[in-house]
Amino acid sequence: MSGIGRNEKCSCGSGRKFKHCCLNKKKIQVPLEVLQNFKESQEKEVRRKEKYGLVRPIISTDYQGQKVIAVGERLYFNPKWKTFVDFLHDYIKDVFGAAWWNIERSKPSNLKSIVHQWADAPMNTKSKTGKMRVSYSL
Repeated sequence: MSGIGRNEKCSCGSGRKFKHCCLNKKKIQVPLEVLQNFKESQEKEVRRKEKYGLVRPIISTDYQGQKVIAVGERLYFNPKWKTFVDFLHDYIKDVFGAAWWNIERSKPSNLKSIVHQWADAPMNTKSKTGKMRVSYSL
């Protein structure tokens, strides 16, 4: 007899016995359109990883005129954010804290941290985006 035994662990990786897992599952025919969409999404993910590396993708959307961005278990939103970079300017201040931010601001340019130098560069050409608001933690 070839194949997996009924009482052996299922080969799908569920950890269940084959007889309680995949033994009686019917093989379904996946529509060609679904397969094509899946292939396209895989290719898109490969291109994203080639461009940005193994970082997590940005999770954001526009909702009722506000940019909503998920980071970890928190949702951030602000109607003044137009791009992800706008969000980052406020987010880094939230992560490092107001005290650290104010200390860095008072330092001469050549002694500021690289994070503060990055944040200062675009702010010289546009106005601040306003205070960050956190909706809730999940």
